[in-house]
Parts: sequence; C-alpha cells; structure tokens
Amino acid sequence: MADPVVGEVRKFWQQGQCPEPRVWRQLPKTVVMLLRQWNRLTEQEGLLYRPNEIVAIDFTILEPSHSGQENVMVMTDVFSKFTVAVPTRDQQAETVARVLVNEWFFKFGVPGRIHSDQGRNFESQLILQLCSLYQVGKSRSTPYHPAGNGQCERFNRTLHNLLRTLTPERKTDWASCLAQVLFCYNTTPHQTTGESPYFLMFGQVPRLPIDFLLGRVHEPVAGRVHQWVEEHQARLKVAFEGARGRLQVAATRRKEEHDRWVKELPLYEGQLVYLRDHGVRGRHKIQDLWSSTVYRVVRAPQAGGPVYTVAPVHDHEKVRHVHRSLLKPRAQGEVAPCDLPEIRVEPQVEVTMEEEQVDGDLAYIMSEHPVVGRENMELGGPVVV
Repeated sequence: MADPVVGEVRKFWQQGQCPEPRVWRQLPKTVVMLLRQWNRLTEQEGLLYRPNEIVAIDFTILEPSHSGQENVMVMTDVFSKFTVAVPTRDQQAETVARVLVNEWFFKFGVPGRIHSDQGRNFESQLILQLCSLYQVGKSRSTPYHPAGNGQCERFNRTLHNLLRTLTPERKTDWASCLAQVLFCYNTTPHQTTGESPYFLMFGQVPRLPIDFLLGRVHEPVAGRVHQWVEEHQARLKVAFEGARGRLQVAATRRKEEHDRWVKELPLYEGQLVYLRDHGVRGRHKIQDLWSSTVYRVVRAPQAGGPVYTVAPVHDHEKVRHVHRSLLKPRAQGEVAPCDLPEIRVEPQVEVTMEEEQVDGDLAYIMSEHPVVGRENMELGGPVVV
C-alpha cells in the first residue's frame, strides 16, 4: 500500500510548486515536515523547477559612457533566463550587495541561491553576511573556468552583440540604452526554454507597442478572481513543464557535446600534477603553459566530477580547488625543474701566454682570464657560479 504522506507530497510535486504556508495548517504534521524540506526534495540532477531558485551574477566591462560608468553587473535567473543588468562605477563588494538588494531582492523576491565566480567582491565577508541574513545559499565556479558560470557568460556575449548594433553616436551613451536592450531580450523567446524569460518569470505576456499596432490587445473580460487564478496557474503549469523538458534536452545535448571533446583522463588522489600558469603577464605567445611547481591531488571528486583539490608538494597548506582542464598529470620518471639539485661549479680559468720584448730580450708573459659563457650543458640543473 502506498504511503498516504508521500502521496500527499507527490500531489504538490506534480503541480510543480510548494503550497503556501496558509495551506499547511490544513495538512497533517508529517506532511508539513516533508514540505519544510521542499528545496532539498526537488533538487534532482541539478535540474531547476521554478524561477528564482538560482540567480547567477557576474560583471562585464564596456567602454566608459558619458556618465563615467563602464561596469555592468549582470543578474540572471537560471531557470527562466530573465536578466537584469545594472551599470555601476566599480565592482566593489558594497556595490554588489546594494545592487542585489535593491534591484533583485526588493523587486523579485529573495532567491534560493546565488551563483558567481570566485572574485573577491563576490566572496567577500560582506556578501557572505548578506546571504546569511536573507537565508540565501551561495555557490561558486572553479577559478579560471568561465564555463562554470556559463549563464552570465552567454548573456554577456549577447549583450555585447546587441549594443554593437547601436549607432556610433549612441555607443558612448550605452547606459541609457540598456533598459531597452534588456526589454527586447527578456520578451524574446529563448532558444533553450522555448518561452520568453518575461513570461516564465511573471506568468504573463507583456504588451508590446506592435501589439497595439496590429490590434492584438484584447479588452479585459469581467470575471471572478479565482477563475483568473485557476487559468493563470494552468498556463504556468503547461509553460513550466515545457520549459523543464526543453531544459533537460538542452542539458543532455550540451553534456554529450562536451564529453565528445573531453580527452583528459581522471586523476587519482596522491597523483602529482602541474597547474596551468595564469600568472604570466603579456600575450602568452611563447610563455610556458604550466607552472614549474609540482602539485599533489589531495582530494578527487566523486562520480567523475571536474573539480579537484590540490596542494603544492612542499607546502600542503596552500590548498586550491581547480577544474580538471587546468591540471596536467606529471609523467612517471619526469624530473621537474624545482626538483633538480642545485649544482655549484668552480669558475673556469683560461691561461694565455704572450711574447714581448723587454730590454731587448724576448720574454713570455702569462695571464689568467675567466671563461665566460661555457656552462656544462650535460648537468641539466641550474648552475651557480
């Protein structure tokens, strides 16, 4: 016999939304206990089920506008793709907190989780305290791996392409055009979900100027409130189910495309590796791709995950969490430059003899000169003179 408690929760599961707290008073205590864990129960394979579950944030830098602003803070709802972009003068943690609260929390509600890269402004103590105050989860991508925050990265490219269509005179005043560009993006059906971000976020289709020109604006029909609510929920249910299905198909397609080109073998704990060197300045045309420091894999991910925990062989306290694409396994028997012993050799001296006439007699004068540029190439290690 099926558990009646699970059956009651499954009914809400099929509706795709957790009941409001006022409905909880009419339910058994055992059902309420499960509903309090709704967020954990609905997390399955990373697939989202409703808007405002995860908001991804990032910064993009444009040319300075007339107002002196060149930074744009991007906030994207991962499920609906609804995006808000706010021009800022800097990327400080105080700016991030102010924009999050004023432009998202107070307008669309507090999200379940905020996702960002590992920038200092996003990982500061101020942001952590803000998330603790509003009971918001915080996740981060691995360093030097933009695909970990792909939602914002993809919108940044779209935003750049849209602003590139402005006339040369208006490109220097892009901040005043940002609202129009965002409205066009949010009201256009998204390729992944099949619906516009605006509709998935708010549950209604916005009225556009072209609708008035084409006469597609219908007069409001008188009716009861509960009738409109029922129709509204029915439309949202169909839209959310379709969006979830298309999101799952798109996620599967991206994974297959990614796995097709992935050739890195998994690493095991204790294995010695090199780390991709991102600290070299310049154009990196002829610089070494990998740092000379040897790292050891401290913790390998479970189930073939991409994030590894590594630490230098000679300094176990400097632990880092990096993506697999930034690690190169060290070949067996390979000697790293940092492992080579320091070789000290004595400077070589060359003795020469010259003939000179001294008081009519032939004399031989001997002299010693240090040899410059003659290193023993077979030693292989650094030579200290």
